[in-house]
Amino acid sequence: MAKRDKNFDLDWVTLKNISLATAAREAGFDLAVYKDYSENTQNELRKRTIRKALYNLEYEYEEASEAEFGKALALSELAYGVYVIRLSNPFTIRYRYHDNLDSKKRKQKLEGTSQIVYIGKGNVLKRLESHFHDKLFDFMLSLSGANFDFQIVRPYSPHYSQDHLHTQIEHDLLLEFSETVSRSDRGWPLLNKNAGTDARLENCGNKWNYPLRRDIMNIEWAIEPTEKWKKTYLLKGTDN
Repeated sequence: MAKRDKNFDLDWVTLKNISLATAAREAGFDLAVYKDYSENTQNELRKRTIRKALYNLEYEYEEASEAEFGKALALSELAYGVYVIRLSNPFTIRYRYHDNLDSKKRKQKLEGTSQIVYIGKGNVLKRLESHFHDKLFDFMLSLSGANFDFQIVRPYSPHYSQDHLHTQIEHDLLLEFSETVSRSDRGWPLLNKNAGTDARLENCGNKWNYPLRRDIMNIEWAIEPTEKWKKTYLLKGTDN
């Protein structure tokens, strides 16, 4: 794992409460009765909803980046980004059971939980489009009523290539997740399959692990997938 280097910061942009149901309504469909539609209508709903969801993410990113940096940035131009997909408050996912489940202290009770469902890198908009068509649409559909947050960073350092830097950040986030949340050698977030690639950089910037921080005071529900859900959704698709 790369060391923290306070010589340069990583400025994460957070897009909060992104709703698949809202995107579906804006596309002219009701996601609540998705399974009642014919197969052809379902396919059309899926395509239109994904298109609308991506449009909403582009818009929200421009708004959030302008508020954060004083300049609106285009998500479509973020070719070497790192992004984290997570459940919005008040939900979190239980990745590990422990002896503190009956504790009256929130921090101990929520040990082994995280709102993170996926950590990735690359051309952010294209990758998100691929995720939606692969697993993300079905994942969000299975949690209808829940919203999602997207944390995105455009890493830059004069000391490293963008390719190596965003690769290292993704790897370190996944490794730290397995060490601190699931405490398992292969305990990645739900939709990840591996730890990415170690680019062997000495440093990857200050605040590299910002998405791993937990907002425990606003968590009200800790949920977990059933074995049936895992077999249905996690065995499909090719996300890394």
